[in-house]
Amino acid sequence: MKKVLVTGGTGFLGQKLALRLHSLGQDVTVLGRNLIIGDRLQQLGIKFLPVDITNSDTILSAISEQEDVFHCAALSSPWGRDQDFYLTNVIGTRNIIQSCLKHRIRRLIYVSTSAVYFNLSHRFNIKETDNLAPYPIHPYIKTKQLAEQEINRGFQQGLPVISIRPRGIFGPGDTVIFPRLLKVSETTGIPLINRGKAIIDMTYIDNVVDALLLCQTAP
Repeated sequence: MKKVLVTGGTGFLGQKLALRLHSLGQDVTVLGRNLIIGDRLQQLGIKFLPVDITNSDTILSAISEQEDVFHCAALSSPWGRDQDFYLTNVIGTRNIIQSCLKHRIRRLIYVSTSAVYFNLSHRFNIKETDNLAPYPIHPYIKTKQLAEQEINRGFQQGLPVISIRPRGIFGPGDTVIFPRLLKVSETTGIPLINRGKAIIDMTYIDNVVDALLLCQTAP
C-alpha cells in the first residue's frame, strides 16, 4: 500500500484528492487546519494531522516514511497581508521541499496556478515556456511565482517533482467561487463583462484530481 501525504488536505481540492487516493487503496495522511473536516476524514480511515506547513520541524516529522507528497496547501484569499501570503506560499513550500529532500520521498507533486501569467491583458495559447508576469499585481500571484522558484531549486537539488497550474477550480463542495457568485446574484446581480463574451479559464475539480493522479503514476 502506497503511503501518501496531502497538504491542504481539509481544503476543497486537498479533501477531494485525499478521498480519491483513499478509494484507490492508498494509505493517506492529510495536513490541514479545519478540525471538523479533519475529524470527518479520520472517520473514513484517512489520517489527519493539524500541522502548520510554516513550521519546519512539524513538517519534517509529518513527511517521514511517506512515498509521495501532494502539496495543495496555499493562501489564495483575494485579500490579506503580504507577509501572510509569503509565509504560507513561499516558506511553507520551502519547508515541504527540504523535508522531501531529507526523507528522499519518491515524488513531490505541486499545485501551482496559471495566475502566475496574469498581467491585466488578454493571454491565449500560453505555453509552459512563456515568461511569467513580470509585475504581479497581487501577493498571491507574486508568492506563487516565488514558490515555483523554490520548486525549481528543489528539482535542481535532485527532488523528483511535477507541477500543475490549474485555475478557478469549481464543482461539488466548492466553498469559494459559486458562493461568491450566489452572493453577488442575490444583491447586485452578476454583471456580464463584455456583453457576456469575456473568457476566463476554469477547471472542474474532478479534472484536477485526475491530473494529479496522472502526475503520481507518470514515469
